[in-house]
Amino acid sequence: MKNKLIIFSLLFLFTLNITNVSASTNTFPRTESDLQVPSNILITEENKPFILNTPKVDAREKVYDFADLFTDVEEEELYNEILSYIKETSMDFAVVTISENPKSYFNGSDSTTVYADDFHDYNDFKPDAVVFLIDMENRKFYISTSGKAIIMYDDSRIDSTLDIAEFDMKNNAYAKASKKIVKSLKNYYKEGIPRSNRNCELEDGKYKCYKKVPIVPIALVSLILVITIWLCIASSYKKIKAKTNAADYVIKKKTNINRRIDLFLTSNTSRIRIETTTSSSGGSSTHSSSSGSSHGGGGRSF
Repeated sequence: MKNKLIIFSLLFLFTLNITNVSASTNTFPRTESDLQVPSNILITEENKPFILNTPKVDAREKVYDFADLFTDVEEEELYNEILSYIKETSMDFAVVTISENPKSYFNGSDSTTVYADDFHDYNDFKPDAVVFLIDMENRKFYISTSGKAIIMYDDSRIDSTLDIAEFDMKNNAYAKASKKIVKSLKNYYKEGIPRSNRNCELEDGKYKCYKKVPIVPIALVSLILVITIWLCIASSYKKIKAKTNAADYVIKKKTNINRRIDLFLTSNTSRIRIETTTSSSGGSSTHSSSSGSSHGGGGRSF
């Protein structure tokens, strides 16, 4: 009986120590000689410090609670919500919390934005992805989008999603806010590409938009103008009385005939592509991360 009790106790302790792949704070060391970045990342002297200050994680885990804001139950629920999002959209998603932001030492950029972008770029997530970051040092929460997620979530959708989570963030309900973020973005995906981004696409990973020329309205306006001019000319001819003598058409003392030759040399038509990286007329505001990749998104303080 005593031996059975010992065996049961060992099995129980072993079960408690099983690593849950749904969430962890496990990281892997990066070194100058082994930066452990995806193969598509071009390593330069400029982005090396950013890489070394970005934790290397297991991209399968999806929830990285470095600030210890979630309970085990909340982590599991959030992980399942993210799996549902990934299944629905075929895009990736990660939720990250931090108590200290090492990117604060890099001047010239918002460190919360930099951390969220780098967390995606320097780990093995899909190119099309969302990272939701809760930065406790700077008291900010931020949504970073990459790849097709930039097209799917324009500035309007990002702002609406942040609105949904803001109350819970300010009331320390971080897990609840995180789940609302995931659900909101999943629902927006079901609605399809927003109207503001329907003329936008990714070229070599860069977000670019094109102004669509409204051919049908322009053709209709042109046709109306042509008919109006023709009617005006036709009506003016009706007022002219026919002359029987050719001399009647000549204005005496004012007739001056010169020889003039017009030469038509050539014509040239230019087509201009209009690109945008701002949201002045809708769409997604974008920026380049330390890796040179395009990212969209937005954030708030709490």
